[in-house]
Amino acid sequence: MAAVRVQAGATSGPAKVTLKAKATRPVVAVFGISSQAGQPLVDHLQRDGYCVHGISRQLGWSRAGIVMHHFDQAGLTVTPPLSEVFCLISLAPLPGLGALLPHLDSTPALRRVIAFGTTGIFTKADSSSPTERAFVESQIHAARHLATWSERRGIVWTVLRPTMMYGVNRDQNVVFIRSIFRRFSCLTLPIGARGVRQPVHVDDLAAACVSVLGHPATANKAYNLGGGEVLLYEDMVRRIRSTDGHRPILIPVPRLLYYLLIFGARTLLGQSYLRIEMVDRMYADLVTDNGAATADFGYSPRPFEPPGLI
Repeated sequence: MAAVRVQAGATSGPAKVTLKAKATRPVVAVFGISSQAGQPLVDHLQRDGYCVHGISRQLGWSRAGIVMHHFDQAGLTVTPPLSEVFCLISLAPLPGLGALLPHLDSTPALRRVIAFGTTGIFTKADSSSPTERAFVESQIHAARHLATWSERRGIVWTVLRPTMMYGVNRDQNVVFIRSIFRRFSCLTLPIGARGVRQPVHVDDLAAACVSVLGHPATANKAYNLGGGEVLLYEDMVRRIRSTDGHRPILIPVPRLLYYLLIFGARTLLGQSYLRIEMVDRMYADLVTDNGAATADFGYSPRPFEPPGLI
């Protein structure tokens, strides 16, 4: 990694940085490094010999061997600058990447951008919820903006769209299901909900990012990334509970009653993130085809392996 000397400036702009030597390893910057996929990605990059820089909106996040930059929407406020970065990997929500891109216009070494989207653009496209439809529109717009920005600058882009992410007990799916079991020792499911899921481990997504870097066939493409196993929603729930060493107790309830339970949780308990549309998706198959990713960069995810309690 380059040795640096930081000189504080008298203005509110970035501090001066004098580089004593050029980096001897390829430099990859990770935006959203404090997200659930951040640590697995850093591990994969460092094992493969990359020098890792981190970009985060969270002050104070640090890890040995990583040069950190704090992004506060006004600019990169922590130096050294990203002048030697040849690849940016964004783990942040895709719409949030757009605010960072203007600050990369003066990054001459940048040749590659890998960003995370979501298969939710397909599963929520016809949602009855205006909020979810707006989410889909923002994702689509952000992907188009990234492609336009990259191609105008001769930068290669790749978008990875995972299904349901899990793996480090920080997701909103496995952790949510586990929390209900821990609180009530049982879980209600709507009768007839036979939709299937394809959860993908964050370590497999991290490995996919590094693989994409080594395969030119991934240039200017988007890939859907599911896990290595497709299973019924009910079976997924049972496996989560069994991993914790308990017998899963599932209580079937009529779909209408389940709607009322969701409504009650929203209005009485303040659980505003719960939506009726979540119930409807329990009846839908939320899966994808990994074929293109397997063919282009050897993507080979593991079966569903929920982590144990921490």
